[in-house]
Amino acid sequence: MAISFIVYYGLQAATSPQVGAQFVLAEWPSPKISPYFYAKPITWFSYFGFLYWAFGLESNKQRLTNLSQRWRRFAFIITAFVAFGAFYEIFFNFMLWSALEVLSNVCTSPPCNPDVLPNSFPALRNPINLVFATKVVTMVFGLAIYSLWFLYRIEKEVEKRGEVSDPVLSHQVAYGVTPMTPARMSKPTQLDADTIPRSVLTKPGDS
Repeated sequence: MAISFIVYYGLQAATSPQVGAQFVLAEWPSPKISPYFYAKPITWFSYFGFLYWAFGLESNKQRLTNLSQRWRRFAFIITAFVAFGAFYEIFFNFMLWSALEVLSNVCTSPPCNPDVLPNSFPALRNPINLVFATKVVTMVFGLAIYSLWFLYRIEKEVEKRGEVSDPVLSHQVAYGVTPMTPARMSKPTQLDADTIPRSVLTKPGDS
């Protein structure tokens, strides 16, 4: 479903003055056909895109669990990096969107339509529609957060089963040096006063 929205509305990109405007200015299904249940194509795309990613992770859970610990850690760091970048973009887009919406109140025919506000930074030939950019970045942030939670669940399951595969070797093992292990201390022996000879307990000269 997400791919179908991309293909159908993406073909209209050549005739749009803004990148992504065709995903925002339309409604699906048409309000004439379904007057009480409809949404923008970018909204449907973000919903179906999230479901596609979530179902994809869950259906491949066993395969991802069998990955080495090193690869799982690498995937966790990369996913956290994506979440960090998307988190910033969300704040930037909403801040810019709010500022431009205030400025758009001086349009010739108020009330102004916030769906047509573009992001002209950086200066591109075709500016990016703010609604389109904000929902896409929000979807990416949601996917990253779900992925982090998914990878965290995998690590907990692996630790619970005690199946830590391909551990990260220490420098001693990597260079062939026998690791030093502390010697186990024996349990101290507790002596019973009744079993000790009296000659040992008494001092010389004591009666």
